Amino acid sequence: MTSLEHAPRKAISPYPEASIALARKVHETVVQRLFGVSMLLSGDGPLHSAERRVCSEEINSAMSELRAALTDSA
Repeated sequence: MTSLEHAPRKAISPYPEASIALARKVHETVVQRLFGVSMLLSGDGPLHSAERRVCSEEINSAMSELRAALTDSA
């Protein structure tokens, strides 16, 4: 056996590390925020004005975070 056969194997990703980092950042901020909004919107009851305002603020924040993440990665 050669020394290469004993070397630990690393997973090889077709994506650069920067792309993976961006995907994680977007998931941790934008996707989770939008998931929370979708949970609120999927309820059976009507939304009160305060809940609508929270949804709107969360969506606006998610869009800002997405813009920031994309700008930072460029």
